[in-house]
Amino acid sequence: MSYIETFKTILKNNLTRSSEQTISIFVARMDGVILFSNEKPPLDKKKESIGALVAGLWQAAELSNQFLESAQEDTRLSFDTSDGGIYVLPIEIGNERHLYGAMYSGQINPGMIKNLIRKLRDKSELELRNEVSTLKSEYLFNNVTDEEVDNLFSFVGN
Repeated sequence: MSYIETFKTILKNNLTRSSEQTISIFVARMDGVILFSNEKPPLDKKKESIGALVAGLWQAAELSNQFLESAQEDTRLSFDTSDGGIYVLPIEIGNERHLYGAMYSGQINPGMIKNLIRKLRDKSELELRNEVSTLKSEYLFNNVTDEEVDNLFSFVGN
């Protein structure tokens, strides 16, 4: 299963109908390119701009965090009001760090939404880690000898 299918499945199994309509969830590379979005407003039309802005905010926050003596590894970025905002967490996909985030509005309890986003990120990261370890154990070629490899690459082109 691809990582996009993994994200879709986890969202389908863990979001209620009401939260599905009011939460835009995305996964972005550190350069701001959106890899996945559930295509809910505002991400349905402006995801490239939002991805770039979120990545820039994240990098600025990380640099600012270096000035704190008590800086920690478990960081998150939150910018919100009493009923809406943006919440971003780091996520590992393969061996690369990405951003897992949500934009939400019209919420009665934003703390509950943030907790949901953390759980969704954790489930996604665990599922992706399991998929990567399964792929690593399923090699295309097993028991290939050195002689076979030499024969494979020993052609002479004229």
